[in-house]
Amino acid sequence: MSVAENTRAVAQYNWRNLPQQVAEANATTIYKESHGLPDHWGFEIREQGLYDATRGGYVHDLVKKFPNQNPYLQKVEDAIIGAMDNWAIAGTDRYLIWISPLFSGVYPTNKIEVLQKSPNRSETNNFSISFNGTSNECLSITKELFPELSELTGPEELRISVIAKDNLDLDRIMEAVAPYLPKSDGAKEIPKEAFTYIAKLVTAGVSQLHIALEMKRLGIIGEQSFSCPGGLGLSGSLESSSLNLTGASDQYGERSFACPKCGAINVRPHGQLISCCQHCGGDVRC
Repeated sequence: MSVAENTRAVAQYNWRNLPQQVAEANATTIYKESHGLPDHWGFEIREQGLYDATRGGYVHDLVKKFPNQNPYLQKVEDAIIGAMDNWAIAGTDRYLIWISPLFSGVYPTNKIEVLQKSPNRSETNNFSISFNGTSNECLSITKELFPELSELTGPEELRISVIAKDNLDLDRIMEAVAPYLPKSDGAKEIPKEAFTYIAKLVTAGVSQLHIALEMKRLGIIGEQSFSCPGGLGLSGSLESSSLNLTGASDQYGERSFACPKCGAINVRPHGQLISCCQHCGGDVRC
């Protein structure tokens, strides 16, 4: 990706009606992800599971307002959120890990998400990092880090898996993905006031293009691939549509279709045809 491409993508996001605090958090995540920096956020643990105090609701309710345009991925993420809620309420294992491999036309990078319960188990401190490499390389790294997943045979089996552990070596995870981390593009430190300024533009109702251009001018938008503006975790796909999904159809017709071989739902990148199923690799050409 490039700064120009990322700026065009950000200009397509729907910033309307976002509260200032949420808009500021979204802009901050865009800065971190587009510069290849780790992202951190947190949830409260309440009676029904994970609660996002910034957005004012349970995660499983909030994601229903911003469904993934890919029905297959939405189904997976709903199941993962359910698993996260169960883990949060159970009060046993301290860590939960979810690894999301890249997905053609939707997620341009692999991502590891770690949720860690606080000592009093009333909230979580979450950490995510994006890294390059193929989806199969992501699977190989995961098997090396977590022997309990050694029997997985493909990236999509990984996507539907979570790992709950009481102890976790975060340094070892960072060492494993280090060769695949995006090369630093010299990200400069952005003052908090810049993100507050962007959030005020959002609440003032200025155009999305103007917001994107101001973010570019301030150095908030970098050149690394990323999945979304902020969000609720889960590969960042849950707050809004991902970069390359800009509509349900294009000049080639409907972009979402079932594979004739395995039945899984594929979603083409906008303005492009695909020849192989995104799940089983089968021929999907007409």
